[in-house]
Amino acid sequence: MHCPVFGICGGCAEFAEYSFAKKVAQVLEDFSPLVAENLAKRFPKFEHIPAFESKDSYFRSRADFRFYTQRETPNQRLFFATNSLGKNNRIAIQSCPIVLEPIERCMSALLSYLNALAPSHILRHKLYGASFLASQSECIFSLIYHKHLDSAWGSSARELMAYLNHTHKDFTSFLLGQSKGQKVVLERDYLLDNFSFYLDTNTRSALGLNFKLEKMSSFKKYALFSQPNPYANANMSAFLLQEIPKILPNHKACDLLELYCGSGNFTLVLAQVFRSIFASEVVKDSIALLRHTLEFQHITNITIARLNAKETQSALKREREFERLKGVDLDFFNFGAVLVDPPRSGIGDKEILEFLAQFRCIIYISCNPRTLDSDLQSLLRTHKIASFAFFEQFPYTHHIESIAILTRG
Repeated sequence: MHCPVFGICGGCAEFAEYSFAKKVAQVLEDFSPLVAENLAKRFPKFEHIPAFESKDSYFRSRADFRFYTQRETPNQRLFFATNSLGKNNRIAIQSCPIVLEPIERCMSALLSYLNALAPSHILRHKLYGASFLASQSECIFSLIYHKHLDSAWGSSARELMAYLNHTHKDFTSFLLGQSKGQKVVLERDYLLDNFSFYLDTNTRSALGLNFKLEKMSSFKKYALFSQPNPYANANMSAFLLQEIPKILPNHKACDLLELYCGSGNFTLVLAQVFRSIFASEVVKDSIALLRHTLEFQHITNITIARLNAKETQSALKREREFERLKGVDLDFFNFGAVLVDPPRSGIGDKEILEFLAQFRCIIYISCNPRTLDSDLQSLLRTHKIASFAFFEQFPYTHHIESIAILTRG
């Protein structure tokens, strides 16, 4: 990747002799003896463990920047700004080659437009930052201010949005405005994306023989969590679609329990693998977005419940009745697998881990090898590793994503 501030900008912390293979090797070395021993049974000498690299540039679908004003220049020229690597100061940038191309092109056009305006112009006055969310065909960006946004700002913002869409006819831009306690949505704050857009041609064609990939399109909403690297996410989704049918031959006759489902990133993909899915989540906006996708796609085999992990456990054990489950027949479900995608802190809770151990198949998606290792030390008492893979979700950082599929041994 070519970047004029590589090694200076804090956005890419691991820049010196960066290597995904070295990250994978370090994780394997750091695994506890129990996890390493079980992984070696499935992959002798740790050979042939699937490890999916990412593109080295134009891979990130979300980005946040501040603005930097070069006050000594005529018209006080604007730049984007990022944190400096290892220092408490900002560096000025005009582009960022790790973001998806629609974001980078939008950044360039946005700076050109704003720098043609006077510093006192309503679009520039007290402008603080910008945030972006993109797919291959749409880009949502928000301008963030230290002032109240009125109708005059809205009129000027619409002119800016029209300029951007005239400049870039191969993707559509949507503009938001934000200030303290205020969010102005000019048209919409969500976009539609499909993981298969980011797969290589051969993988997409192979999956298309068994699955309706167009039914896996989902909505993403600005400021709501979504996977930051759509190429890594595509590899993760494809891996699940390929591995689960091999590990669970009767997958079409059983159901999936999903904890921490978010807005349905994996739920929608696996809806064609299992008979039905019971998906739990606590974030209301994520649930609403998932419902919006289900209605749009006419998907009927996903049941959503606003429950946390312990409440889900309590409900399925019939220990407690929930008004939120009114009309849901829990006796309908024949769970053959459970999927967990916990936060970086992992699961950790002994009671939840014991609950997971009751399922024949556990699909564990992790963004932190240390907490994965800790949780696996509990789960491997009853299960064995049936499949495993690493994914480069966060290039130029020490973070790594992984999927472990366990079966009762």
